[in-house]
Amino acid sequence: MKTSSKFFRGAVAFSITIGLFMFLLSTIDFVKVLAVLKTADCFFLFLGFFTLIFGNLLLDAFRWKVILQYLQYPVSFKEALFIKIVSTVLISSLPLKSGELSRLVYLKRLKGIPYSKTTLSIVAEYGCRIFTLFFCLCIGFVWRFFENQQQGLTVDLSHSSLILFSLCFFKWDMDSATAGRWEEQCRAAFQNNFQEFYDLLKNKIVLLATLLYSASDIMVFYWLARSLSLDIPVSAMLIFLPIILVISCLPFTIAGLGSRELAIVFFFQPYAPPEFLWSLGILYSVAEFALPFFIAGTVTAIFSDKMINFFGEQKSKTEITHE
Repeated sequence: MKTSSKFFRGAVAFSITIGLFMFLLSTIDFVKVLAVLKTADCFFLFLGFFTLIFGNLLLDAFRWKVILQYLQYPVSFKEALFIKIVSTVLISSLPLKSGELSRLVYLKRLKGIPYSKTTLSIVAEYGCRIFTLFFCLCIGFVWRFFENQQQGLTVDLSHSSLILFSLCFFKWDMDSATAGRWEEQCRAAFQNNFQEFYDLLKNKIVLLATLLYSASDIMVFYWLARSLSLDIPVSAMLIFLPIILVISCLPFTIAGLGSRELAIVFFFQPYAPPEFLWSLGILYSVAEFALPFFIAGTVTAIFSDKMINFFGEQKSKTEITHE
């Protein structure tokens, strides 16, 4: 039953992804999109991908290392980076971010870290991330206000908020069954670790690393836009990128493909022609999904070897004990 349910969800996500791309193809000439992509400035593309590697990989791994160290379960930066890179494959492939469970299993099996502590570290990551995205959103609105575009600000605010809240409500409705199964465990975990969670949200190093991580997302998008010679206001990026990141995380499509591109075309339509925006969406999907997935894929074999060796050792120890 569970297998058929997962297959059905995967089929639905695949169908929606294809449907979104078909919609884009029906409204935008893809030949023009390819022509725009050919004009991309390689220097700015390099800056964007370099910023991605620094922010999404190194900073993210450093932040998680600090969180685990605060919880008194330290791991090396190399180990944190390794786990983060490899878990990207499973997080991108499995629905509802269930690939995050790979981090729990790995640290429990190889480091003896309790599931509750690893779960707390992951929840703290997402909590800080949500806070910083909301902070960027607020800065964007204030920036827009001081650009003397108060009328545009009001439209953006109402329009964006309605879309964001409706999507979040839809996601909550889809995940209600899953949430119900985990509600009791999560409540117990937070009762026991709420103070640690609260302290982590106030940790200056964790917050600074998360702010830099969010800033790197904006910088990646900025450099990619520059590579296509697009002049998109930074205030618009601060307002709409957090919403686009939330939309791309929703479990409607495969790894946010289709929804990410469509959201970029929709939100930034006042600033560029649609073929340029779709080209920007493709480059952003390469930066946010394809490139990290490729990097993670190159070390997945190493991760698998470590787990196989570990379970082999555990099995040998068990057999020796029984003898």
